Amino acid sequence: MSDAERGAVCVRGRVFVVDEHGALVGDAFERTAVRFASGFAHSLREGDLVELTCESAAGALLVREVTLAGRPSVSPFDHRSETALLSQRGHARRLVERATIMARVRAWFASQRFIEVETPSVAVCPGLDLHLAAYEARDATSLESLGFLVTSPEYHMKRLVVGGVPRCFQFARCFRAGESGSRHEPEFTMLEWYRSWATMDALLADTEAIVRAACGVSVQGRGGAIAIDQGFERVTVREAFARWAPEVRDPIALAHSDEDEYFRWLGERIEPELGRERPTFLTHFAARHASLSQLDPSDPTVCLRAELYVDGMELSNGFVELTDAAEQRARFQRDVLDRARRGMANYPIDEDFLRALEEGMPPCVGNAMGVDRLVAVALGTRDVRDVIAFSRRRRET
Repeated sequence: MSDAERGAVCVRGRVFVVDEHGALVGDAFERTAVRFASGFAHSLREGDLVELTCESAAGALLVREVTLAGRPSVSPFDHRSETALLSQRGHARRLVERATIMARVRAWFASQRFIEVETPSVAVCPGLDLHLAAYEARDATSLESLGFLVTSPEYHMKRLVVGGVPRCFQFARCFRAGESGSRHEPEFTMLEWYRSWATMDALLADTEAIVRAACGVSVQGRGGAIAIDQGFERVTVREAFARWAPEVRDPIALAHSDEDEYFRWLGERIEPELGRERPTFLTHFAARHASLSQLDPSDPTVCLRAELYVDGMELSNGFVELTDAAEQRARFQRDVLDRARRGMANYPIDEDFLRALEEGMPPCVGNAMGVDRLVAVALGTRDVRDVIAFSRRRRET
């Protein structure tokens, strides 16, 4: 960085290049070239943190004084270093773009009169979904269990809706065990929002608007540009299987009879095709996968759930929310039994959440969107490590 101080120019930062003629000094975002006057003595090394007092002469910055602020004991340019990650691979630029995207999304929510909220990261129950595993939180001294790190802020946010908050959103830190890969981190950022007195159409319209706020008019996919500024496609699970896996005569029946086989077809044949040309909502999942969503009153074999895909990557999972406390309790009890039968971790039912539903939750829609994935799509990458500051699976090359 450089700024004017008492008629001189002060250049501060790390030395990236140095020779007998001059140096390149800066940070993860910008570099400044400086020159040494003839005969100027210095002992600068690459990697040093310095403050240089310079004067402008003949279009160049001429170093007059050197203050050494720090000398590294290990190379800051090793491929595993923070300097290499942020400065040499352009990671810092992507972090700026991530912050810009999140600011645009926040601005959209403000325009719609949503309020941003914060809810606890430790909960009594992290969720009973059969496909999620949680981390337990314990007191470091007594080892007493404090609960579980949340896999989603859903329960607490719905309690706010019950209490009279009609529109709310948050960027929540969430934690899921056993998830790894280019699209997964055990700790990640979730954008979750709820809109009361709304329908599935409103939920999908909100989702489209948020993706446009984040991505603009198009993103780069595997097969070329994907238009974001046009209406997103909507396809039901049955329609998707008829198009890309016609061998499966009734995917909804398969989901109930052989869930593993259903997910194999979904992962291998359906998901890779979704959102290739324009973002696509996959809707009307099997009632077995209703989780916390309502069943479709016109077809109770399916539920009012929608997932958004862009270029084969799932970005969000939204529901027309279940408001019936008795039905929700029955589902939770079934989930507890299913988890026990599968030898999975036993999580308690969240009685505070059910008590809130008993007070009465207004008609409501909600969505959970992976921020890391959204930013990755916006920036044309398929690896979330490219758009987060730190990864549990840090690259070694």
